[in-house]
Amino acid sequence: MPMLGDHEGADWLEPGDHLVTVIEGRMFRYKSESQGVEFLLRDNFGKTLKTSFCLVETILWRLCSFAKACGLSKDDLKAYDTDNPRSHALLVGREVMVRVTRPEKYCEVESWWPVDGEAPEAQKTTQAPPPGETSKPEEDIPF
Repeated sequence: MPMLGDHEGADWLEPGDHLVTVIEGRMFRYKSESQGVEFLLRDNFGKTLKTSFCLVETILWRLCSFAKACGLSKDDLKAYDTDNPRSHALLVGREVMVRVTRPEKYCEVESWWPVDGEAPEAQKTTQAPPPGETSKPEEDIPF
């Protein structure tokens, strides 16, 4: 019988920057019938998060960027066949830095970079002014 204490706290990565290891990769099909690949990422505390990439030619740059951040060489990238599950296995066991955000209900990987690289600047969001204030600066009023 499962004990409630075994389920205390979240097992997924919370928003922030994390050093993670790629644990596994699996291919799947989106409802649109496009192929995709999903990677399970885990930090040193056992927290996990999945990130996925659509394998459509016009957006393969995202997967390429992730693979480079994971340390694949130019030769590895040239040999990386996105239709072959063995190619995705090249990323398993590699470490990468990720930035996790929660834009809506669920957390997601927003960006990634090499372990020894610099983190990208945080994305700027437009916020509404506090209640009772306008977004326009007030004009100077002469005395």
